[in-house]
This record gives sequence, C-alpha cells and structure tokens, in this order.
Amino acid sequence: MIKFTACKPQERFDKIENCIQNIFKHNEDENLRDFEIKIDPKMMTVDGRVLKSPTVMFNANSKQQNIFPVQNGRWNPKDLVLLRTKPLHNWSVLVLADRRSCPMEQVKRCMIGLKQKLIEFGMEVGNDPYINYENPQGNIESSLQISVQKAHNNKSFPPQLLIVIIPRKPSPLYGEVKMIADTKIGIVTQCILAEKLRNPNNKSLWANIGLKINAKLGGHNCNLIKEELSTIGKVPTMIVGADISHPGVGQKDQPSIAAVCASVEPNATTYYGRISVNKQIRNETIECLGEMISDLLKAFYEKNKVLPKRMIFYRDGVSEGQFRSVLNREVIALKNAFDKIYQKDPPNLTFIIAQKRHHTRFIPINRRDADKLGNCIPGTVVDQSIVHCNEFDFYLQSHSGLQGTTRPTHYYVLHDENKFGADEIQNLTYRLCYLYARCSSAISVVPPIAYAHLLAARARLYPTIEVPGEQNCEESESISSIPLVSKELAKVMYFV
Repeated sequence: MIKFTACKPQERFDKIENCIQNIFKHNEDENLRDFEIKIDPKMMTVDGRVLKSPTVMFNANSKQQNIFPVQNGRWNPKDLVLLRTKPLHNWSVLVLADRRSCPMEQVKRCMIGLKQKLIEFGMEVGNDPYINYENPQGNIESSLQISVQKAHNNKSFPPQLLIVIIPRKPSPLYGEVKMIADTKIGIVTQCILAEKLRNPNNKSLWANIGLKINAKLGGHNCNLIKEELSTIGKVPTMIVGADISHPGVGQKDQPSIAAVCASVEPNATTYYGRISVNKQIRNETIECLGEMISDLLKAFYEKNKVLPKRMIFYRDGVSEGQFRSVLNREVIALKNAFDKIYQKDPPNLTFIIAQKRHHTRFIPINRRDADKLGNCIPGTVVDQSIVHCNEFDFYLQSHSGLQGTTRPTHYYVLHDENKFGADEIQNLTYRLCYLYARCSSAISVVPPIAYAHLLAARARLYPTIEVPGEQNCEESESISSIPLVSKELAKVMYFV
C-alpha cells in the first residue's frame, strides 16, 4: 500500500492533470457551463521562498567539524560527540523472549555495540549491563523490579536505565512495560525488538537508540548556534506544544487524552510533559490546560529561577471550524493560569495552530530547485496567493521526505501579543524543526508538537480508572483518570 501510494511528486502531479483533462473533462460538463464555471486544467502557480538552513552545533570533542550548516535537512551523526551527555552508571537488560530466539551471546554482542556507540557519542558508561531473562507470560512488574535491582551496580547512584527486549510489536508487553516503569517504578526504559538484535554491528540502529537514551537521561544531543535562536534567546521564552489523542473506532470506553510539552531551558532542547484526561470524549478543547500550564511554569521557574516573559504555544489537531472555540477557551485558560502564577507582568502569548491534514502539495517549476525526489527543498515557505488574505498563516515544508510527495505543514497564527513579523515566526518555526532529539534530521512539524504526540500515545497505554469528585479539573462528579507518572520521570524526557 505504501509503495503504491507514495508517488514521486512529478508523477503525482502528472496523474492529477491527466485526470482533470481526460477523465473529469470539466470543460465539457453541461452543468458547469450553465453556471459559466470554468476550471483551469493546469496547476496553480504560486510564489515561494526558501529559508536559510540553520547551523547545528555538537560537542567540540567531535572527530569531524562540530559546527556546520545542514544540507538537505539531514546530517550524519558519525564521528560526532553529542553536545551534552549524561553519565550512565547503572543499567541492565531485561529479555522478555526465549533463549532460542534471543541467545545470551547475541544479546551480549549487541549490548557491547550499543555501549561502544554511547561512548563514541561522549557518554560516560559504567560496567556492562546485567542481562536477565524472564518469562513474558509471567509477572512483568516483578520481572522489572528484579532487573532494576540487578542494575544497581554502583551504589553511589540510583538505577538509571532498563533495556527491555520484547519479542514483537505490536505487543501488549510494550504497553505493560511502559506503564509499570513510568507509573510504579520510575525508571527510564528503552524497548528493542528481538529481531533487531540479529545484526550486532548495525551502527545506525545503535546511533538512533543512543540519541534517544541520552535525551531520556537528560542530555542535549545538539543545538543551533546562538545567533539563530536569538528570537527566544533575548528574553526568557517557553515553547509549548499541545495535542489531544482521541480513542479509535470501537474504543467506546477510552477517554480523550491531552498532552502538553513545554521547553524548560533557554535553548529549547529540553521539554517536560504533562498529561490529563478530558471529561468529554472527543472534545477538541484541552479541558485542564490551565492546571497543566501552571505546573509547567513552576517547573520552568525551578530550573531557571525566573518565569518566562514570552510563551509561544503551538497547538495541533484543530480544524478551521474549531478555531474560534479553541481560541476562546484555551487562550482564556492560559491567561487564567498566568494570573495565578504571576504577581504582575504576565508573559506575552503567541498562539499558533499547526495543521498536517490538508491536501496542499508543492512542486518546484524548475527541476534544479528540487531535491533528489523532486520535492521542494527543506525551508520552503509559501505565504501568499493560497493563504488567507486577512489572517496570519503560512505553509512551511521543513523536512526532506524519504519517499513520495512531501506534505507541508500549515501554520495559523491566531493570537500574537509578541507582535512577531512573518520572517521572525517563520524562521523560528523552521529552526526549531532541527532540534528533535530522536533523529539526525529536520522533522515536518515543530518538536514540542511531536513530543506531545508521543506523550499522548504513551498515556494511551496506561489503564483508565474512574475517580469520584475532583481530580485535575473543577468538575465535582466522577471522571476518568490515568495513573500519575512518577516524580523521577516528570523531570526528564522519558517519552521520547
């Protein structure tokens, strides 16, 4: 299905034009002719521009140049030392697969490969991890507790990381492991499929996992040079992303879960996340937004000893028909939260909607302006002709697609007290897309929204419980709730 639908851009555009001219034949339609409607058989041409690619920065101990401009939206992490790493003193491996499909020697070789990559990334890694086999059909909580105890090698530090080998995905094991580790034990976990261990020398796999492990432990993988984040570097600024995960078809007993992620450092690379359950299923408004933002503002102050003076709020999952409702409720909820936390001088708020579910696609007129697949190159912005004549919105294609026709993200600036110009907000949005911790490339939407997606999906794995009376919001009747994440994990990016 993916191979069939992932057409290269020129092929897709040719198919559409062919359908318009030879199948639909609008100009021969009597009804259109009666209303004097004519349809142009050619694609609309619009003016766009390409924003300058940012310069990423790694640790100065890297074997190759540690500060370089990114080409085509991606870079190779080989020979690069991560900007700031966290030491890994205590870790262990829990294998929830049988020894025949996942032999001890194979697991050992793979963990040696992973440890070597972590060291190349600049991490200080302690002893080799203890490898513990447990029954996947048995008591998973007990298995995790045993592995955590085995991880406590260096008594000067608490257990930090649990590598869990699971037999396949999708698997209920994954959700059970994450739920128990997040809410009951309070330890960072990294799950790996057993089939991935067949090649111990898969350096790209260990690099990807290494990026995630460093971020989960509280490190910084990379950053942009100071001049390119001047918009948020001048004054304390919090970048926020929010999303709501609705239950799937047939999941009538599942609630809608809201997730909010906010930056807690000036360089916008470290994010804390908060989750809540909406009382009304499929309600697109985040009902407990004020409480979540208040908590994140306190976390920002605890880390920086100052409250943010600006907040840039990126909101996902809102259609145009819901703009007014979300604006009226969520902006007011944010303002109420500011009144509770700030004695005076609340932060200036910029509220931006990001939309991915649309049918707009771009292709350069000149082939030399395209990437190797024929898509527009990363950084392409269109903010005229096809956008609203009176509103502040733009299309930004920030990433380089691996296959098919790349879809740009449509950003609507609904509320702007910071009085950002178009260049300022477009450049900031584009540059933030290079600071995603899980990969060495720019992504299609700003990282706080991507993190909110991950956090909402993680919370979906937790069991739903009914609690009487007041939980997170002001309602007094019985509402759905989910277990709280442990205090240890609330201050790290455990969800990446």
